[in-house]
Amino acid sequence: MSKEKGIPETPRYQIKETLIQNEIIEKVRQASVIGSKETIVHNTVPHVFTLVEMNIDDLYYNLENDRTLTKTREFIEDHLGYPDDYFNHSNTTSLDAQKHYHDIIFDFIPSKMPIILDKYRNQRDSIYITQNGTIANGNTRVACFRELLNKESKETFRKIKCLVIPEELDDWKWIRGLVDQTDNIPDFSSRYPWYARAERMEREFVEYYGKKNPLLVERDGGASDIEWREISKIKEYPNPSKAKQHFRMLILARDFISQGFEGFKRLSDLDKIGNESALQAFDTFEKGHSRADEGLTKDHLKYESFAHIASKEAGHFGNTHRVLQQVWSNTNIDIANEKIMATGVEVPNIFAGETSQDHRGIEDIFILNRYKDKSKLEETIDESVGVLFSQKQVSVDIKKKEKFRSSLDQALNILKHGFEHNLKDSTDLSGVDSKLETLQDLITQMKNKVDGINGN
Repeated sequence: MSKEKGIPETPRYQIKETLIQNEIIEKVRQASVIGSKETIVHNTVPHVFTLVEMNIDDLYYNLENDRTLTKTREFIEDHLGYPDDYFNHSNTTSLDAQKHYHDIIFDFIPSKMPIILDKYRNQRDSIYITQNGTIANGNTRVACFRELLNKESKETFRKIKCLVIPEELDDWKWIRGLVDQTDNIPDFSSRYPWYARAERMEREFVEYYGKKNPLLVERDGGASDIEWREISKIKEYPNPSKAKQHFRMLILARDFISQGFEGFKRLSDLDKIGNESALQAFDTFEKGHSRADEGLTKDHLKYESFAHIASKEAGHFGNTHRVLQQVWSNTNIDIANEKIMATGVEVPNIFAGETSQDHRGIEDIFILNRYKDKSKLEETIDESVGVLFSQKQVSVDIKKKEKFRSSLDQALNILKHGFEHNLKDSTDLSGVDSKLETLQDLITQMKNKVDGINGN
């Protein structure tokens, strides 16, 4: 990740080798004795925090930070020998884990953050820390403080303001709720990838409710409506429906990554598309995929969507999400279904418990070979985008041709409703005669033009 200025291109900061938990706890305790108090309201309940100053070298990163959840998981997958809990809270005091985490969080520092810090040299918001000196929020800011190149700026942020979370509230579920509701420096807030938020939601369903497959119906081990409401609130989704959609988007994204498209080996590779572009693409993808009937057509269009996302070629559509809108349009679904039916292969009987897996022949021929041949992918996508755009233009032309008739239908319905329900003895009729004459003239003009078009 390139940096404009203010910090180096690659991380240089070295974690303090003498970082000892007991010493940090004592430093927090001593600072708390002389520190001022500050009341923080969370979920309408006031809590008293102690405001202290801490040296940036004497703080631990929160290894389970939501934004980096996907990156830390991928680090473990890429480096054999590290345990699954390497970046868990239980391993916070590991200097190796802290060093590796600094290298990860460094890439999340927005380019404008060091510029703003250099210019204003104002911390603004305090950073929440636990009793043992673990950063509850502000990992990215602390990483930036530690990497600042300007000597005066570095000295300014040598010690930073921290709010110590009371011991009785030192529970990570409660702390995450506090952090989620706290707006920290929106001017240079760190990006929060949608897939990382969804992975955190997935983990919390297991951690809080023991639900590994929350999308299942409740009687089969899925999450209840209450649990979905709680999780969606904790993770700041607008509603449970949006939380469920992002969970399904995560499943589709993992399926996409598993296909082995060039340049997409892990979830974080979706950033190559752009965080917002990937979010928009998978949002459109999931909506179309969830709406479609189960069967070979749905499977085919899923693979077609994967290929379009991997290619990043949108042609005249302008962006991938518009391509996917057409992929999952009723027109394209009908065309794809007709092609599959024309092969003569029997469509699975879902009522008899069959799935597309029972008809692998057509999948291998019609779906997988077409899009998984990497050498032909570009050619295939160019052809597919062209066909899809032609479909869309035809659909637009048809709508234009039908627009007059549909607007006439709407006008007739409105007039009929007004006549039957609003024209009464008590109705105000001022100016109505003039309007009816204008309407009659317009009807005459339309009728004459229709006759002319029809050759009458």
